[in-house]
Amino acid sequence: EILKNGRNGVWEMKKIIGNKLYDTEKAEKIYSFMQKRKTFKIGNTQFFKWYDVDAYKTKKGNYFIYGYSDDTTTKPFIEKTTLEEIKKIIKTIDPDKYIEMGFNDFEEA
Repeated sequence: EILKNGRNGVWEMKKIIGNKLYDTEKAEKIYSFMQKRKTFKIGNTQFFKWYDVDAYKTKKGNYFIYGYSDDTTTKPFIEKTTLEEIKKIIKTIDPDKYIEMGFNDFEEA
């Protein structure tokens, strides 16, 4: 993983997963959202933090998410994902954006 302070103070990140380079600087950001993720566990108690998450599409049509937090105790991450997973997230939290992106696998009630 490589993390650097890029253009306009925006953090950029690169990670190789399965012999493919996922790079926030070269991919197209298609959506941003907040996600609660488990950060650690002590005994039976689990601790969570909110992350800002950006979904990206690469020039070759692969998808990944990049998550980060203002909290310096948490580490940013890149995880590969699929269009179907991204669609599921957008459909749930932002129906207007889902429609704007051209997805129409639903019918009027």
